[in-house]
Amino acid sequence: MLHLLAESLVATASTMSIVFIMLFLTGLMNELGLFYKISYLAKPLISFSHLPAVSASTFVVSLGSALAANTMIARMKDEGSLTERQAFFCAIMNSVPVYFRELFTYHLAFVVPVLGLFAGGIYAIVALSTGIIKLFIVVILGRAYLPEGSDASKDADIPENKTTIFQAVLRSLHGQGRLFLRISSLFFIMTFLVLYLSEKGILQSINALPIAQIFRVP
Repeated sequence: MLHLLAESLVATASTMSIVFIMLFLTGLMNELGLFYKISYLAKPLISFSHLPAVSASTFVVSLGSALAANTMIARMKDEGSLTERQAFFCAIMNSVPVYFRELFTYHLAFVVPVLGLFAGGIYAIVALSTGIIKLFIVVILGRAYLPEGSDASKDADIPENKTTIFQAVLRSLHGQGRLFLRISSLFFIMTFLVLYLSEKGILQSINALPIAQIFRVP
C-alpha cells in the first residue's frame, strides 16, 4: 500500500508541476488582459449563441488549450461572474476547437496514414462531426435558454487593463491556487485508484469481448 501511495505522489508531482505552470501562465495572461485583445475573433459566434462576453476570451484560449480555457471558466464561476448554466454552455463551447485542431495535427497527420484513407477518413469525419454537432447544440440551446442580454454584443468594451506585472502575478497565484489544489487532489486519488485496481488484477479482468461482438470487430 505504501509503495502505491509513493508512486501516486511521484506521478502527481511530475504531472501537476506542468499543470501548475500552465494554470499560472493562463491566470497571468488573463489578469494582464491579453486574452481580451484577441477575443474579438470569436465575438460574432459568442454573440449569436447568447453566451456572455467573457466566453469569447476562453473560446480563443481553447484553440490552444481546452484545459486552460476551462480553468478560466471555473474561476469566473467561483467568483460569481458566470451562472451555472452559462458555465455549462461555455465549457461545451470550449471543447469544440479541439476537434478542428486535431483534424490537422492528429487525424490527417497520423490516423489517416496509419489506418488508410477509408478507415482513417471515416474516423476523422466522425470526430469532426462530433465537434460540429456540439457547436450546433450550444448555439441552439444558448439561444433558447440564455437571456439575450447576456450575449457579447450587449456588453461594453473591456477597459484597458492597468494592472502591473507584480499585481497580476499575485492575483494569478491567489485565483488559481484553490483550483490547483482541487485538481491535484483529484489527480492523486484517481492515480492511486488506478494503480490499486491494476495491482489487484481488477482492470486486467475486465472483458471487452461482448462490446467487440456488438460492433462485429475482432
